Amino acid sequence: MRITCIGGVGTVTGSKTLVESNGIRILIDCGQFQGLKPLRELNWEPLPVLPSTIDCVLLTHGHLDHCGWLPRLINQGFDGKIYCTSPTAAVAKLILLDSAKIQEEDAKLANEGKYSKHEIAEPLYTVEEDRIPNIPYIVDTPMGISMLGLFTANRKWHKLPENEFTAMCKMFTMVSDYQETMDTIYNKQSKVVIAASGMVTGGRVLSYLERYIELPETTVIIVGYQGEGTRGREMLEGAKDVKIHGKYYQVKAKVIEIEGLSAHGDQKDLMNWLSDLERKPKKVFLVHGEKEPAEELRMKIQEKFAFNSYSQDTLQEIKVQSKRKSLQKSYTVTGNISVITSKELLKAACCNLAESFETNP
Repeated sequence: MRITCIGGVGTVTGSKTLVESNGIRILIDCGQFQGLKPLRELNWEPLPVLPSTIDCVLLTHGHLDHCGWLPRLINQGFDGKIYCTSPTAAVAKLILLDSAKIQEEDAKLANEGKYSKHEIAEPLYTVEEDRIPNIPYIVDTPMGISMLGLFTANRKWHKLPENEFTAMCKMFTMVSDYQETMDTIYNKQSKVVIAASGMVTGGRVLSYLERYIELPETTVIIVGYQGEGTRGREMLEGAKDVKIHGKYYQVKAKVIEIEGLSAHGDQKDLMNWLSDLERKPKKVFLVHGEKEPAEELRMKIQEKFAFNSYSQDTLQEIKVQSKRKSLQKSYTVTGNISVITSKELLKAACCNLAESFETNP
């Protein structure tokens, strides 16, 4: 283990202690230097280690000399977690917001009074740094824009409050015309674009990717299930390049996924649904899913509930007869046919497996 005192040595302020062990770096406190000018000037100096290599920060309490350098740490690349008690978090928030406001006011007075030695006096950090930047937010999908009308016309079917829905729509610029799309693509200004992708198999998102996927400063956020063999799945699995309109593009952009926004239940949801059924099914047919997750779910259903479970094949049919007969298969040119009686059908369940893998182990 190595312990390095970066601040708070020979002075009370600027507390920062780096603990390194087994490849883990923990910064205990991240305070701001206060007092004498030589100490205050240390706040503008970089740390002796890259902030991006620090795994986490542990705050002992919320005083400025223990938390006041956190905004600078984050601005310089730290993206780990900050651990503290709930009261410390609340105190630190108040301290940092107050500190940022004071620095903004001091910098403004110095610039107006022209008594700073710098051409332009700047605060160490500002209140605005913790807010969403003022950049364009664009919805570029005609289908998606049309969907907004469905939300308005079907309010009883969703829980989004009207005021939030209205505020959300006002935040975005709606793009429908393709020329507007091209203008947006070639505008060099930073922006957030929401473009319907169809698992990145088509649509205007491909035009954006052609322009931006080879730029390291680009972040591609993929939401929802990505089917096997789609560009979306390839990108999430770390593909080095993707083929778009007959041409290969290197994936230099950062690709991340937001989970939990699918319309389909996962394996846990389906198991819970079966558990809650009052009339237990004798047969469960698994559809709408890839083979491996479907087989995994089939085995779990049989193990937990002892239900007869079947993974359906393409063109395999289930034939319902009025008289009770045992399940049997016949083979025709159209595919497999399974016979099931009407009474058995009442006891059968059909499970949607689009996301039947476990997301909460």
